[in-house]
Amino acid sequence: TGHATRFNRSSAWRCNLKTCILIDSCPAEQPPGVAAKDLVLHFARQVDSGEQFKLRHFLAGPHPPARLVVLVQYEVAKTLTASPGDLSLLGIAVQYYGHPTLVAKIAPGSFAPPPKVHSAIVQIEVYGHPPVDAPSDEAFFATVRAGFRAKRKQLRNSLSQGWGITPQQAADLALGAGIDPQRRPETLTLEEWAHLAWAWDRRNAA
Repeated sequence: TGHATRFNRSSAWRCNLKTCILIDSCPAEQPPGVAAKDLVLHFARQVDSGEQFKLRHFLAGPHPPARLVVLVQYEVAKTLTASPGDLSLLGIAVQYYGHPTLVAKIAPGSFAPPPKVHSAIVQIEVYGHPPVDAPSDEAFFATVRAGFRAKRKQLRNSLSQGWGITPQQAADLALGAGIDPQRRPETLTLEEWAHLAWAWDRRNAA
């Protein structure tokens, strides 16, 4: 699209990309023949659960890029680059696979026609392997999904709902992982989520 072409050049210049492939509205599958070290994606709308899956598809695929650059709404960019205290399932999913950096905030007037919200370019330096030790990728994300099952609730209550156990059992597992069960899910670090994944894994193996 015209928008994508304009910001393909902008993002390539700002992020110093050597190999740039632009994909307008992230597809479910990486296009045939795409084996770029640097991949640029354009999300034309809010990143919903389906788009989150597609984004993770590129990061966790058998041939991930060395660097991923996304053009998203500014509020999504803040979610991708959030720190513990404001983390979400989307932010954790991205930060498990790479280090995101907010490169630029883009005013609505940069587009024609202008949207109602600001956009942003986020650069993700993709890790060679996850930055935390977890039983498996699947176990890590199953734990995170369980923890965010009940928004704005204490960890003991959200894990209770997500894992199908009592709040006291969830609290005991959190304490065993060195985590205060009264904390809220958005405050946990990736390392703490990995500790919880191990605690749940050990419980199921007992």
